[in-house]
Amino acid sequence: MKFLNKNRAMCLCPHPDDTALSMSGLVKKYTDTMFHMIYLSTGTATDSTSGPNRFDEDILFWNLLDVKNVELHFIDGCTFDSTPISSWVTMLEKQFLDDTDLVFSPSNIDSHYEHQITNSFLYPLSRSKPLTLVEYKAVSTLREWVPNLFVAMDEKLLYNKIDCLQRAFISQMDSAYFQTPELTQFHEDFINKKRSFQYSEMYKILQYYDQ
Repeated sequence: MKFLNKNRAMCLCPHPDDTALSMSGLVKKYTDTMFHMIYLSTGTATDSTSGPNRFDEDILFWNLLDVKNVELHFIDGCTFDSTPISSWVTMLEKQFLDDTDLVFSPSNIDSHYEHQITNSFLYPLSRSKPLTLVEYKAVSTLREWVPNLFVAMDEKLLYNKIDCLQRAFISQMDSAYFQTPELTQFHEDFINKKRSFQYSEMYKILQYYDQ
């Protein structure tokens, strides 16, 4: 099954664990879409856990989750603090945009400035191409952001995802958002629970092209 009937997704990851946390259930469910994870950094510059080991953790995560429809791409030579948006967009266009029909990004309604910068690439990337654009909910997404697409996760998939996250991202296990209660809560929504939609990953479609 394809997600939104799309063949190839470019998933912008400011940090190595962003898409693992936010959209790995979707990847696991929609096996006929190929998801290209584009890692834009080794982690926040001021975070002592940042470094190449974060990439290794992410590789381990996707292997543990046992998905075949993911390709990982690690960007070198660009930084959020010194690379202008125009250079980011040009690089992404040249290296990854061919055959892409869907782009994911964190929201700009977010407390992390590197998530906000990443979101600013979306519309420039689609200025001359009919790309479907989707934001994913990250752990730093603010309450003002309102999702309009929910991908259901049953309890088995949710706790498989949590287990893989905690086994892979050892460097992040002191973070509150990597604890089981917080990860469970991240996938809950009160209105959805009233509708018997217990767990989900949350997204917002910004524009959609049916090709």
